[in-house]
Amino acid sequence: MSREDLQKKPLNIEQPDFISVGVTWVSGKIFIKPHKPQSQLYYGICHYSDGICMITPEDYQKPLMITTIIITPPNVQYAKPFCEKGHTCIHFDCLLNRFDKDLFVNEFKDCGLFSLGLPKSLLEHKTQWFNERDKIEKFWKKMALKPEGGILRFSKEKFEALQ
Repeated sequence: MSREDLQKKPLNIEQPDFISVGVTWVSGKIFIKPHKPQSQLYYGICHYSDGICMITPEDYQKPLMITTIIITPPNVQYAKPFCEKGHTCIHFDCLLNRFDKDLFVNEFKDCGLFSLGLPKSLLEHKTQWFNERDKIEKFWKKMALKPEGGILRFSKEKFEALQ
């Protein structure tokens, strides 16, 4: 037995149907007035659908580490459409969305659902203001840091320098 026999080799390393898609996080303070509660959130833009797939309070930084997700687009030949974050995605018009309220709540178990300040309509699968078609086309597509993804943070110093 050689040393190579003892090393684990990953199975299915080349899956042609899976692709990596970037996620761009945008601080709400960049485009919403500071006194509004919506400005205290980060909005995650999925580069596949160009809509907001995730939101998180600005004081809960854990989700900001997600800058790529794995998907299988609906037009692939050998696999079913799949999105790694499809069960917690809040872009209900996306073909890969499989939103599950319980899994979404579990995603934010560390900070609590009430501290998120989510509208009831979100848990009822209703399209939110930030995922309306015109907002996606005119705003979110331009804000996305394609293809890699990343974080657009608000800088108070730069903002005050512009005043």
